Formats: sequence, C-alpha cells, structure tokens
Amino acid sequence: MPPRICTDWKASAYPELVWALEDFGLHPDQVHSLYMDSWLTNEGIDIRKVIPATPLAYNRDIEEERMLYILGFPDLLTPIGMRNFINDVTELNIVEKCVVVVDTVSQCSFRWVVLTSALAADYVIERCHNLMVVDWARPDLEYTLHVCRAVGPRKHVNIYAPTSPIKAPVPITREIERRGRVLFQDTNPAPGRAQQLPRIIETVHGHPSPPQVVSSSPLHYSPPRRLPTPVQEPDEQMQTPKSWKPEDDIGLDDDEEDEPPAPVSTFNKTPPQIFVTQAASWAAIANTANPNAQLIELHPGKQANRSKSGGLTHVVAYGGSRETRDDTIRVVFLLDLPSNITTQDISDAIHEGPLRSISFGFDEEKGTRFAGVIFQYAVDAELFHSIMVKERAESRPSRFRFTVEAVRGEPFPCDEYLRLMDPPTYASRRLTIVKSRFFFMFGERQLKALCEKLVGRDTVQLIWLYNGGNATIVFADVPSAVTVKNALDRMAAGIGLPSGQSPASWDGLQTTFSKDPCAVPLEFKTAMN
Repeated sequence: MPPRICTDWKASAYPELVWALEDFGLHPDQVHSLYMDSWLTNEGIDIRKVIPATPLAYNRDIEEERMLYILGFPDLLTPIGMRNFINDVTELNIVEKCVVVVDTVSQCSFRWVVLTSALAADYVIERCHNLMVVDWARPDLEYTLHVCRAVGPRKHVNIYAPTSPIKAPVPITREIERRGRVLFQDTNPAPGRAQQLPRIIETVHGHPSPPQVVSSSPLHYSPPRRLPTPVQEPDEQMQTPKSWKPEDDIGLDDDEEDEPPAPVSTFNKTPPQIFVTQAASWAAIANTANPNAQLIELHPGKQANRSKSGGLTHVVAYGGSRETRDDTIRVVFLLDLPSNITTQDISDAIHEGPLRSISFGFDEEKGTRFAGVIFQYAVDAELFHSIMVKERAESRPSRFRFTVEAVRGEPFPCDEYLRLMDPPTYASRRLTIVKSRFFFMFGERQLKALCEKLVGRDTVQLIWLYNGGNATIVFADVPSAVTVKNALDRMAAGIGLPSGQSPASWDGLQTTFSKDPCAVPLEFKTAMN
C-alpha cells in the first residue's frame, strides 16, 4: 500500500475550476447522478505531460485512498460508461463516483473513479492497469488503460522527467509523484490509441462515445491484457454484480494472479439485430413520406436497459460507428398522444438539444398515437425522459398541456445522418435560405409546395419568412432537410428549376443548416406583410 499523500488542502492547482452543471445552467435533478462530478477548467493542461491534480471536493476520498486516476479511456466514453466498465471488469459493484475535469483550452478530459474502499481501489489497479481493450470493428484501434492513485489537489505532476542533465533525487515525501512518473514515463501510445487528445466538452455534456462487438478470443488478464468487447443480446438476462464487502475473497493471491478466468458465454454470441420489430401493432414510422429517405422502424417496446451488460458492452461498436452502447440510447417514445398533437407541439416541448427526427405511429391494440423522438445525443434523450417522468409522477405538466408517458427506446446506432450532424457539415432539421428579394418572387406558398413535393407534407414542420431575402424552414427530420438543401443547391446552379423559373432568379441562392429549434429557440420576427 503506498503512503498517504499530504493532507494540507489549502492550496489548489485549479484556481478557476468551475462546476459543469452550474456552467451549463443545469439543476442537479435534471441529470444522472454520475454527471454530478464534472468540472471545467481553462488552464491548458496537456494529458500527455501531467498527472492532473484532483479537485478540492474530493479531499476525503483521496485521504481514504479510494480515488484513482485513469488514463486511456476512449475519448467519448461517458461517466456512466466508466462506471459500467469498472464494474464489469471487476465483476463487483464498487464504483461510487466518476470524476471528469475538462480543460476547454487544451481540449483534454481527465478522469478519476472513486471506489467504495481502499481495498476496492487496490483491486481496480490490479485488474485494470495495462488492460488493453480491442475494438472489434477496427482491430487496429486499441485502448490501453493506465491506473494510479490520485495525486491530490495541490499541484499537477509531470509525467516526463525534466530535460536538465542535473537529476535531483526524488524525496520520499513525493512517493506518489514518483509512482506516477514510473507509471507513465514509458508510455508510447501507438497511432489511433486513446492517449491522443480526446474530444472533451462532449464528455461532460454527454454529446457523445466509441465502438465494438463480439470476439471468440478468450479473456486474458496477464499483461498486456486484451479484452475483446462483446455485444449483449437485447433481451438477455444478466447477473447483477455482487456488492463489495471488505471481507470478500477477491482472489488477489500472487500465485493465481495471471490465471485467466472462466470464459464468459456472451463473448461467443453473434451481434444482435438492431431494431427488430417485436410487435406488429407498432407501426413503422419516421421518414415514410419521403421516398428517398431511409426507413426506420421504431416501436416503443420494453424500455431499454442502459446497464445491461454481459461484459464490456459499454465500449461497443454499433453499425461500425465509434460510440458506446450508452450513447446509442437516443430514442424516447411519447405514448397515448391525442390525435390533434403535431410535430410542432413535440418540437416546442423539447429544449434539451438537437434532434435527428420526430415521427408518429399508431398503436392498433390501444387505438392511440405515439411519437418516436431520436435525439442527436443520448444524454439529451436521458435528460428529457427524466423530466417527463418527473412531470408524470408529480402530475404537474409543463412541456405539454397534459402529462405524457415517456419511455426509452432500444439502441439507435449512429447512421449517415447523425454523422452529418457532426462537424464539418453540422446538418440539422432547420435550413436558412438567403438571397436578396428572392421571396418577393418565390413566396411562402411556392416554397411550401416545393418542400412538400420533395419530402412530403408531414415532414414540413414550419416555414417562416423574415423578410424578402431571408427565410427558415424546420423539418420533422434531418434526412428531409438534407434532401431539400441538396435540391435548392442544384436549383441555385440552374439545375431542375421549377416550371417557369429562370436561372437568373435562383443564381446566388444560399441554403445552410441552422441550429435546431430544440437547441436554440427561434425568434419569430418578420418584415413581410
């Protein structure tokens, strides 16, 4: 057991540390408890050069030797994914907190876990240090974890030794810092590994995660340890991780340390089929009015279980995209809706973040409508769902005129349109069209008719003309917006113009994607009569 670190907490390496929830204007009741320990700094700390200091809030955890620093997690892994990873590898329910500090200058995220006891922390070091997780979809991508005890809040610890030829001896009182240098100084990550600078803000705000699936390779825990990451069957029953008890025999005997555990059956399963219709009564919805759009079958079956895991399912590839299972839970269903509710009503009720689509279906058994909402980011879906559940439990509707039952959908993997929503395209459901005096010639009625011809009437949510040269259109889904933008771009180039229109009238027309109204509310101002 290493010596306890200094307990003089008066100084901190983070004079500008800001609580992420406060910075984003979020109430603690609005987020998952694991996002409570997210922080922002602007110090420009480089993840490759230092073991970062811990925030002052975790002094007691450090004194009790329950806090570990972990380097090498996939850059888009959420705090929920961190917890699932550790619990799955140890086969114990021992993670108490997942701490993330995001540096907005260097764009690095630093991660810690707080365990239930010092003994649990020792066990995590034994099981996770030098653990290599292999991406099943791209075998060239490997994430190697490096684990050490947290170094305290007073200062950051340099990983690499100074270049000066004079080498001072390492004081015994700096044993923790010395251990940190020894732990990381020989790290030379290969291209494509997780030690590269992560994309950060998405980790804290949840926008975001990576990929993986099934392998027939056995589990192997002797260094370097490679864990093929499996996919869990959607309906598979899993064993609940047993609770940690200090007196439990966890098998850390040196003679047995390198003995591989018994193979887990889920490592030999074939990948599940995503979105298999479970009940014929749930109609296929989303983009059916657009013949050029991808058909997505959504059905509010039983609520997806985000913690379901037969192994390391939180580091999983779906459809070849780099995101975790947690980040594919981006669908929310709104059930038993009245017949007069519209796409605009659903859109107005959502303030959490951009959407991929809003679509309606009909439950033939109950004779009621439902809506399927696909968020760009799973964390936004989780936040909206929690608000709807709270409103229903308290019988205090605010998003709608009445309480609505909301359930989470099954995993929806990143597809081509979700990828278009990321940089550099920034696709969205909303288009902005600009050309001086264009809408005096081509008015709202003509614009609406054109859009309905291209993508169908049901997908055109809103058309708003600000003035003669500026208009915005909001669609029910991103695919419709992409289709219309492509058509308008072709018309601006003089291709496929409406009957009676001259190329000169369309020359210079600019069509761009704009912020989703579920992320940034629209301002309805107009100079048009």
